[in-house]
Amino acid sequence: MRTLFFLVLALVLSGCGISGNQVADEPITQSARAVIDEVLQSNRDLKAFQGTGTLTIETPDQGQRLNCRIYYNSHDTVKMEVNTGFGYGIINLWLTPDSIFISNRLSNQFISSTYRSDELVRLLHFPFKYTDIQTLFLGKVILNSAMQLTRVMNEPENFVYSYRGPEGSEKIWISKLLKKPTRIVRNNRRGEVLLDISFLRYKPVNEDQLAHQIQIYRPAQKEKLSLFFSQIGSFEKEELKILVPEKMERVRL
Repeated sequence: MRTLFFLVLALVLSGCGISGNQVADEPITQSARAVIDEVLQSNRDLKAFQGTGTLTIETPDQGQRLNCRIYYNSHDTVKMEVNTGFGYGIINLWLTPDSIFISNRLSNQFISSTYRSDELVRLLHFPFKYTDIQTLFLGKVILNSAMQLTRVMNEPENFVYSYRGPEGSEKIWISKLLKKPTRIVRNNRRGEVLLDISFLRYKPVNEDQLAHQIQIYRPAQKEKLSLFFSQIGSFEKEELKILVPEKMERVRL
């Protein structure tokens, strides 16, 4: 069961970062603040969508490529259907603001956990929250209220915003043209990189722009994941119901 749980988490948390030519610091002007404020405001307007794509996972021990479908209902739920080689619907994953649910027909188990689970923290080596899900799957920039903007750098195509808070720091690259994130680097209080996320191949979806390729790197664990959408379109359903098949063993982590 632990192996299965780690596999599903690896689907969510493992890519490679992008490097950029940084230029001199830009004063934290009104125009620079206006760009990041517009990005934060656009988080509230993201419409429901569904996408089909592939997950490529690389760890020191293995590499794997899986087909998947991802749904977002514009409210609070992300659902992933993973094709394990036996078809879609064999492993389903629901991500809500406070819980994770996994339905696995191969092991006949329905697993549930909260983001505060000690088991989850041990697997990831750092606390994990729903806001991380929103960043990874939806490309949302979510800032803790304790994070303070300390500097802005001006690159040819991006503003680079540096934030610092009691739990660590973040650098956020924002495209001047798209007003969308192109890279996010998160560090702990010791300055060690926890996550390096890049957002590539933005295309129009639902009168917005969504990244069709998300790459994530965890340097300490040497784990990489690339999520590549071959198709993203609108999704009309208001709900993404969490379905527990009958006679499935319930497991709580």
